[in-house]
Amino acid sequence: MTKKPKLNDEIDLIKIINLILKYKISALIIILVTFFSGIAINFSKFTEKNYKVSVNYSILYHPSRVVQLCSSIYKCMNEQISNEIITLLRDGWKFDADSQIFSLRTSSPLRTEIYKEEFDQINENLTREIYDSAVNDLIEIDKTLQNLEVNVETGFKYRDTGFNQIILKTKRLIYSIEKNQKKALYIGKIKINRIPNRIAPTLVFSLIIGVFLSILYILVSNASRSVKK
Repeated sequence: MTKKPKLNDEIDLIKIINLILKYKISALIIILVTFFSGIAINFSKFTEKNYKVSVNYSILYHPSRVVQLCSSIYKCMNEQISNEIITLLRDGWKFDADSQIFSLRTSSPLRTEIYKEEFDQINENLTREIYDSAVNDLIEIDKTLQNLEVNVETGFKYRDTGFNQIILKTKRLIYSIEKNQKKALYIGKIKINRIPNRIAPTLVFSLIIGVFLSILYILVSNASRSVKK
């Protein structure tokens, strides 16, 4: 009793092999037509050249409006500034806040010098905004101190240590930008790398579809012949 299922399995396997051999030419034609059709349809993708433009960055200073908007939360401030930067760049730019990388995928990249000019201009404008805001803040502080009959340049004594720290921090920021030529952003080297075309998945998929269609053809053809008989 244990040998009959095995014998039936062997018979079924022989029938399947004979069936495949019977329609082998038609099946092979279907597979080849489907395979080469997949290549023809995706030919433009095979020949297309795509590039990835990437640049590391770091945000050193934040505008006061962003600090207030994000309640001094560092991650929020970085994401806000990064979003503002990519809106000022050409379409298609993205950013990764964790790794601090701006990236762009394009089929026609520009020269690295052009990208650098764009980032430098954004950096300059952002730095100018931060500097002007700090200067205005210091002017307002100076007015407040004048009302208290205190001279900022000669020093002062004030009980609120937090207020003193704000003044010191503002002065340091102005000095860093004005004297040390510091910028709001650090922009790394711009890299342009070609993205390799992924041909293998398309070829494998076309081959699988071809095999599936050939099997379907064999089953339908065999069934129709059985009905006629």
